[in-house]
Amino acid sequence: MCGIYGIIYKTKQTTNYQEIIKDTYTGLQQLVHRGKDGFGFSWVTTQGKFYESKKFGELTTFQYSDIITYPMTQIQSCIGHTRYSTSGNSLNAKELQPLYSRIGNFQVIHNGNIPKISGHDSLWIVTQLEIYLQKGFSLLDSLIQFMKRVPAAFCLILQTTEELYICRDRYGIRPLCIGETSDSFIISSETVALPDSVTTCKQVLPGEIICCHDTMTTLCLYTNPSPIHSQLCLFEMIYLAHEQSTIDGLSVTEFRQTLSTRLAHLDTQIQTLLDTYPRESICVVGIPSTGGVPTINSNTTVLGIPIRIVPGCSRNWD
Repeated sequence: MCGIYGIIYKTKQTTNYQEIIKDTYTGLQQLVHRGKDGFGFSWVTTQGKFYESKKFGELTTFQYSDIITYPMTQIQSCIGHTRYSTSGNSLNAKELQPLYSRIGNFQVIHNGNIPKISGHDSLWIVTQLEIYLQKGFSLLDSLIQFMKRVPAAFCLILQTTEELYICRDRYGIRPLCIGETSDSFIISSETVALPDSVTTCKQVLPGEIICCHDTMTTLCLYTNPSPIHSQLCLFEMIYLAHEQSTIDGLSVTEFRQTLSTRLAHLDTQIQTLLDTYPRESICVVGIPSTGGVPTINSNTTVLGIPIRIVPGCSRNWD
């Protein structure tokens, strides 16, 4: 599980030198729950030059000025990644993303986990794409070949000097969405990180490749010829995703509240308590910041029993 985020302007920029990086930094902060081992940013100028900044640790413990120290110029696009290590070595700086391909002259960020891979699966993805490129495939065709060959699990953002490519595996195991503002396209693992200026939001479909240009259009370049209904990882809805996100049309908060209520109906001990004690003497105690208790308010109940938050009780994120 990681968080990925990207922004590309619709037109070539002559101003707003740092705004796109600041916006990526702000958006990625909303995805820090998806990864705290490390983070990285990469941006490309209107002259086609890449810059990057990567660090170990949790993004929210760093100031913007601690991260971005390079001289600024006109910037066309920016991508960012928060890492939760599921493969490779969490202390290897070479595995911090974005990852750069000299052969393809692109940078990539990855959320997911490729099974049965020895070493770091994200580096493996770059290597596989480079193999296709060396065989004469274009970058788009390399992505298509990769998606045909590798079933799951990945969401990718590739940054070139001209565009962003967005990919979601054929099963849709991890979430990915794209929002549009008046002057940019914004790609995010979760809707919670999209800014208020977004006017439209689309969930990237399983098996879909989308390209965002600087020409004020998005193009769906590929859809798996054998589409599979989303098989989103259930743990995203139960635990991983932010409670304020919407994934594949489902509100995470509403899903968790509904699931909690259904589980309560199946709990015979609760029914025994209801049969034994006055209802007003029973309360359901929830643990903050966990899947079972989203956004507690005074009207939240399970089987008519008020849900309470115990003072001083909190989740250990370590």
